[in-house]
Amino acid sequence: MIALFGQARNYGPSAELQAQRDKARQMLEAEQSAQKAKEQQLSQLHQQQLQEAQQALDTFRDQRLAAEQQEQEKANSLTEQRYMMLYIVPALREALLNVSRLRPADPVDYVV
Repeated sequence: MIALFGQARNYGPSAELQAQRDKARQMLEAEQSAQKAKEQQLSQLHQQQLQEAQQALDTFRDQRLAAEQQEQEKANSLTEQRYMMLYIVPALREALLNVSRLRPADPVDYVV
């Protein structure tokens, strides 16, 4: 049979072509792997930035809450007269000065 048909031929890709395909496949896989690693790194960076922003917001809220609590404790510790002098009288004085300057038709309603 060999004499009649000759040597058997392989009709698949040659060794060189297969080597080129394998090399291209390896390069594509390496490129995809690098892209995936880059995406994961960006995702981690984004998560870290979100955590830092949330931590900063929490710190700000904690500081604000502590300041409000101190102000409330300060107001609670004052005597009635001292509280009036610190918080009520300045606002009332300003309102009465405005009433004396503007002379509205209903001064009580203006102050309230």
